[in-house]
Amino acid sequence: MKTLADKVLVFAYRGASAYAPENTIEAFDLAHKMGADAITLNVVLTADGEVVTSDTPLINSVSNGQGLILDYTLEELKIFDFGYQFYKGQRKGIKIPTLDEAYDFLATTNMLVNVELKSYDPRAESRSYDPNIVNKCIEVAKRHNMQERTLYSSADQYQLRRIKTLDPNAHVAPLVLSCDFSDPIQHCVHLQTNVIHPRHGQAPYNDGFVETCHKSGLRVHAWVANSEEKIAVALSHGVDGVITNRPDVAIRLRDGIQEEK
Repeated sequence: MKTLADKVLVFAYRGASAYAPENTIEAFDLAHKMGADAITLNVVLTADGEVVTSDTPLINSVSNGQGLILDYTLEELKIFDFGYQFYKGQRKGIKIPTLDEAYDFLATTNMLVNVELKSYDPRAESRSYDPNIVNKCIEVAKRHNMQERTLYSSADQYQLRRIKTLDPNAHVAPLVLSCDFSDPIQHCVHLQTNVIHPRHGQAPYNDGFVETCHKSGLRVHAWVANSEEKIAVALSHGVDGVITNRPDVAIRLRDGIQEEK
């Protein structure tokens, strides 16, 4: 990824979601104003196949609506206020963005975007991700000429493989949970990627995980570090990026370390 600078990047997780409704243009805009290098947003599919930005298939916790995104068309979802829960019952007129609308905003900035693939039906017996979302996301990125500024991440290795099959030049990053892969570094080699996103609380920093990744040519973006203490720990172990819903804190700590050097 040409735009991955040789510096510690701050990714605003779902935008500056500690201070604005997550996965909304308001949160993305605030992250940009704070100086974030990138946005991490989550995507799911609507009933009519539109890609929208949401971390959860349920809209109960983020809007004044009820039910599953996949049961609503985009037009129906646009009726709801997606700042309603964040602002404790106040209507702010905040609409759920499409990925197209997110890219329209990002085009006015120089920020990167990490698209985390989330689309699944929670009613199913197992969490099986919708394969159609991969095709849709690639189409949207190409339509906006955002391929070089887009990084795709997922805890589902099959989604990442599908992305690389459809677009061998796409940038992908496995989200590594506690036991997703027996050898996450080797998995990155197979995917032909140079980025890995270990969960911060489970990254074995003391076992030299970051150093081992660097020796294998991998950038390490810690996911998700929100408290000042956790951000500081990640930075102290030499990560290449911090994914956080408090980008202002991460920027302050990162810049403080760089000034000391």
